Amino acid sequence: HPLIILLIISSFSLFFTATIPMDFDLYHKIPAFLFFFTYNLFVFLFGLFRSLKYVRRGAFSIFVGLSMLCSLLLLLPFKSYGVFEIVYFALILIWNIYFLFTRIKEEGLKSKEKGILKFFQ
Repeated sequence: HPLIILLIISSFSLFFTATIPMDFDLYHKIPAFLFFFTYNLFVFLFGLFRSLKYVRRGAFSIFVGLSMLCSLLLLLPFKSYGVFEIVYFALILIWNIYFLFTRIKEEGLKSKEKGILKFFQ
């Protein structure tokens, strides 16, 4: 499945971006670019594929994917990467929390247990 491959590539790229110091300019920028490109593409394609079955959830992912892409425009007025990375991280956080709560809600509706224990089966 192409989404799994994109997620694996972006995970390894994030790991290498975090472990390679910025002193090694090119060696740091290549995995950083790969992470930002592949994770953004993953979120967008996830939404595109998801919209075939769940239009609202798919549209949310497509919107977040496009917002992540547009957050690159923050590099123009600001000389530092900080503002862009904060906005990008916030979008990732919002997207993941949304799907976490959606999943918890779906699993909770399937369960016959009562209270919070129904999420820990």
